[in-house]
Amino acid sequence: MLHVVDITRSVVERQARHVDPLTGLADRSALELALASAWRRLGSGSGSGRPITLVFCDLDRFKVLNDTFGHATGDAVLAQIAARLRAVVGGAGEVGRFGGDEFLVLLDDDVDWKPVCRAILAAVAEPVVARGRPVTVTASLGIARADTAEGGPGRLLRQADAALYEAKSAGRGRWHVFQSTSVGGRVQADLAARVAALEGELRIDYLTGIGNKRALDEHLEFVALESRRTGSGFVIAFVDGDRFGAINKSHGQDAGDLVVQTMARVLAGEIRSGDAVFRRGGDEFVVILRDASPEGAQRWLERVREVLAGCGALDGRVPCPITISAGLAAADPADRENPLTVMDRADGAMRRAKAEGGNRISVE
Repeated sequence: MLHVVDITRSVVERQARHVDPLTGLADRSALELALASAWRRLGSGSGSGRPITLVFCDLDRFKVLNDTFGHATGDAVLAQIAARLRAVVGGAGEVGRFGGDEFLVLLDDDVDWKPVCRAILAAVAEPVVARGRPVTVTASLGIARADTAEGGPGRLLRQADAALYEAKSAGRGRWHVFQSTSVGGRVQADLAARVAALEGELRIDYLTGIGNKRALDEHLEFVALESRRTGSGFVIAFVDGDRFGAINKSHGQDAGDLVVQTMARVLAGEIRSGDAVFRRGGDEFVVILRDASPEGAQRWLERVREVLAGCGALDGRVPCPITISAGLAAADPADRENPLTVMDRADGAMRRAKAEGGNRISVE
């Protein structure tokens, strides 16, 4: 039993730190959060007003190195390259491991990206001694920049990936800056498949900047493990906007997107530290309230409902207040109930709230 508890604690602590265990860099989740945060600053005008820069770094022919010298040598190379990237970037931005031999660098908006990228290429190209064996690798860089929040941060990631493809096609060991005309028809099919794979792995909803359904599923498992370890319960709130289809139809998709973004902003702004909110799809959100009672969760949701109703005309583009229907379900750790079942109960409570006229909260 002690061994199981230790494993559970290790899982909880590793997820909380958002650190890649091989390299010690930020992991994919931390990178997505940093990108979403930078995007929100860009949209709010709170940054410097200069473009943000995303660099997608991929080691060239790394699979050949792995196949030739083995995965242990490959891991040693990745760890040393990661240390070099951290030293080069320093305080100029965020660097992390995206997965495999891919790294992302998000540069602060007041940083000149060209000297940093030159230093990255030079640092990676220096010979590496891995497990007593000298190894030389190079990197290709895809660079994308944004000075407005149009299209969401997912668009910037796709653009950097497209630029990376072009850098590799041009001979590797170099960088390429994304331009809207730089992706020719010959790479469209490959790029579309790559984009689909990337989006399937992401955990951030790029319309709202909060966690998506994939992140929700992972967080549910984490919360359930923690609940069983500590003996504390949790409450799931299922929140759905009222009349969302009518708003989209009457005022257009941009107005609908604004409603969704406002709901996400209010929900994320009202939660406590340690709680989490996710967009499940459309105008549906799931909030996980740890160590909470149904009564406390209901009071919290009433406050959220009042804040949303006070959003009013939303900059004049949606001539109506935002109202929500919500359902609450509590999990008792002693029951060891599947967290997906708890979420289904919260969903059922939300549907009852809608059936009773909407703009209300139902407790399961």
